[in-house]
Amino acid sequence: MSIVRPLTEGGPAAKLAMSMDSEIASDAEIVHRVLAGDADAYEGLVRRYQERLYRAAWKILGNEDDARDVAQEAFIRVYRRLDRFDTSRRFYTWIYRIAYNLSVDRMRQRSRAGRSPLSADFVDPSDGPDAGVLGDELRREVREVLEELPPRYRALLILRDVEGKSGKDISDLSGVGHATVRWRIHRARKLFRQAWERRLARGSGGRP
Repeated sequence: MSIVRPLTEGGPAAKLAMSMDSEIASDAEIVHRVLAGDADAYEGLVRRYQERLYRAAWKILGNEDDARDVAQEAFIRVYRRLDRFDTSRRFYTWIYRIAYNLSVDRMRQRSRAGRSPLSADFVDPSDGPDAGVLGDELRREVREVLEELPPRYRALLILRDVEGKSGKDISDLSGVGHATVRWRIHRARKLFRQAWERRLARGSGGRP
């Protein structure tokens, strides 16, 4: 079952549909409709959140195909567990937490297989052709160093220092306690700094 639509459909018509969805029904109302037997109503939630979820997964994974797979799997899992959703909570927080765990699992799988989960250049798909060559090179180097970190530290560091999320937001989205998130981010930054310094010492293209 293909739930997530191709992102090329995210044009003006899709954005208008998303806006109309927001005006017509809340997430909780859509969930109630789905649970009452209106399976097609779930597409409203997919349209509302698929691009945000894809981009969130892409920020962690740095690979478009992996990010699409994770978003697709997250929507499928949520659909199967929809009867467990607490409608007093935010739907996006719930599905993001599932996508986050799937992203970390995907990084672990790629690491065990000896393959990089990251795009060679790690250029955000929203970046235009004017993104500087120097910036692209630096992003590539940062990504290569990030890949040396254990997946759980790598994911949290990307959320905090690449995506700019607060510690509280990361705690809510990842399901990890706030104090634990703070400690892990501190540890991740230390590991990153050590890996970056080793790169500089090797003279492999790192920047002072």
